[in-house]
Amino acid sequence: MQGEYRGDFTRDTFHRANHFCRVLMQQGRVQLDADWNEQAAILLHYLRSLGRDVIGQHGGPNPAGFAITTNADRPNDLLIGAGHYYVDGILCEVDAPAPTGSSSAPGMTYLTQPDVPYPAPLPANGGALVYLDVWERHLTSAQQDLIREVALGGPDTASRAKVVWQVKIETTLPAHFTNKWPGAKISDADWQFWIAGWQPLNRGLLMAQVQPQPMSTDPCVIAPQSSYRGTENQLYRVEIHHGGVIAAPPNSTPSPTFKWSRENGSVIFPVLKLATSANQTTVTLANLGRDSRLSLQINDWVEVVDDASAPSGIVDSLLQVRDIDTANQVVTLKGTSGITVAQPPTTHPILRRWDGMGAVAESNSNLPESWLTLEDGVQIQFQPPAPGAPATQYRPGDYWLIPARVATGNIEWPQQTDSQGNQTPAALPPHGVEHHYAPLALLSAGAAASAVSAVKLDLRRKFNALAT
Repeated sequence: MQGEYRGDFTRDTFHRANHFCRVLMQQGRVQLDADWNEQAAILLHYLRSLGRDVIGQHGGPNPAGFAITTNADRPNDLLIGAGHYYVDGILCEVDAPAPTGSSSAPGMTYLTQPDVPYPAPLPANGGALVYLDVWERHLTSAQQDLIREVALGGPDTASRAKVVWQVKIETTLPAHFTNKWPGAKISDADWQFWIAGWQPLNRGLLMAQVQPQPMSTDPCVIAPQSSYRGTENQLYRVEIHHGGVIAAPPNSTPSPTFKWSRENGSVIFPVLKLATSANQTTVTLANLGRDSRLSLQINDWVEVVDDASAPSGIVDSLLQVRDIDTANQVVTLKGTSGITVAQPPTTHPILRRWDGMGAVAESNSNLPESWLTLEDGVQIQFQPPAPGAPATQYRPGDYWLIPARVATGNIEWPQQTDSQGNQTPAALPPHGVEHHYAPLALLSAGAAASAVSAVKLDLRRKFNALAT
């Protein structure tokens, strides 16, 4: 799973290097969510790998979807043609009707995309690249009403993953590429240059371990072994909150921050009302959770998320719980939220609980003070880039998963052998969220105020069906 996936999962067991081809259920065995999710991941990996191997990095069946055109009826907008297009083997679909009064083929427009609440304005002058950004969003019954089976009387069941596609605009066009247009389309090698700008190769490395216990010098004392000291099995999630680069002193640039959750960020509360006043936010919730463990406590960290902020990458402030009115299900938070909740709520706002937060500090030292303890002996360490390598570009939403198990008293984290032959935690890149990109069109100067001629070059790749 490489989407945002903040569900109530035991762990994510799919690893492409295992080359498993199926999951086989056995009679009389306990059923776990991880097994079923791995089966879906195995099949999805096969289908998307097949799609990319056959189609290439991107392409669509002729006539392909996502044709970018302009129309005099909508001079400050772009039309997005209906149909299919594949990006890294991921199917993207446009199936909405054309806007009323438009003479174009069925589709939708740049300003009315379903998963882009705040599209950037088209450039008034100068050229622009139109491209597709594709990723997976995790949805629960709190964010998609039809998932819940009302016949159950309240409890939810499985959640869903949605392919989110977003048509975006890039106005900074290096001469290295514009000199080639309109005579040639973008090669895969050239396209990697663009992707590295939106999704850097180095987005952070994290190590995780269980806190080592100090060795006793007293021969009569047996030192306790390192152990996860929690009483519950947990799936810890460490997620970047504010992104950026760690600046060297005396630069005052704010450092990237992270947040963590022992429940994979899955503890959420549907929001009914939200009001802000002098340095506080009052939130009325639909419920306060299933039990005390999955509820809210004073000083808990929370954030407000909705259907507009999540697809747009808007990061709201992390706020702390100041007071809880359990009778009326009203929570008062320290500080003000930047999310506006309409009445009645139409964008499925939720309050998401986090169990801690902090500033990202990089270190490759094995000294005890260089490790940050989350809780119950679980520790993390952000690794600096290799000598001479560019600074790490931390991106909001990127995350790492750390399964902790009571039975072993340890966490599940890959190990590596250092130069002295010792086993140490591996430094891993983020588990996700992985974005996939494809070029769609090049706009000529003045695209926002002209007609069909504003599309200078169609950058899509098209293939014909085998059967004719």
